[in-house]
Amino acid sequence: MKVLSRQATQTVDQLRDEILATRKDVRAARERSRMKRSISMALVGLRKSAGLTQSELAARVGWDKSYVSRLEGASGGLPDLETLRHYANACQVCARLEFGLGAGEDFRVVETVKFL
Repeated sequence: MKVLSRQATQTVDQLRDEILATRKDVRAARERSRMKRSISMALVGLRKSAGLTQSELAARVGWDKSYVSRLEGASGGLPDLETLRHYANACQVCARLEFGLGAGEDFRVVETVKFL
């Protein structure tokens, strides 16, 4: 019977926490990307609630699917407000956003109103 090492039995969350605790450079990079990750997760939630694929959303706005993928990805720059408006319109919602919430949460969609 093969015995697994401690590292092999760690969960992904445990490994992430260990790396963040020991690697200052990784911790700094994660902090810099926190806002983008929050926005990305909110966008994916809006799209999925609308029942759209990335390709369908892109077609509604006239974007390439790759652009939608980059918007929804955790890396890259922050989208501007006009881009967020187009994205929400493609999902047929009006979204109300909150920024600067603290406690590790920088951005969230607090309310959406479906267009009739």
